[in-house]
Amino acid sequence: AAGGDGGGGGGGGGDTSSGKRSASSSKGGASKKKRVEKYTDNVNFYLLPDDTVDKPLAALDKDLIETTSRITVKALKKFLAKKLNLGKDVHYTAIDLRYNGAPLGNEHEMRFIMNSMARNDKVPRFHYRRRVVL
Repeated sequence: AAGGDGGGGGGGGGDTSSGKRSASSSKGGASKKKRVEKYTDNVNFYLLPDDTVDKPLAALDKDLIETTSRITVKALKKFLAKKLNLGKDVHYTAIDLRYNGAPLGNEHEMRFIMNSMARNDKVPRFHYRRRVVL
């Protein structure tokens, strides 16, 4: 009987310690539940100066771009304005971004452009130039 009480006491002690384990494991489980969602829908494309105009803009140091497909044309224009050191007086709206000669709208995301216009190109080439005001 004393052995049973010892086993019972040990079992009770085990319950307490297992209760502590489950509490600590639930805390560990809570931290595991926090998930950081990463977008895996990256796209690759070239950003090249349009050499069909009289005064083309400078070329980027690295013309192959890898970014999320959720980036907008507007964000790419801002990126270009910053990388090309166009100055604070030149706004991103002074840059045209084109694919096959067609201008791209500021609000379009790259995933839309890649799925609708550039679906046959594995790594499409986009050209930029100063906006021509008529």
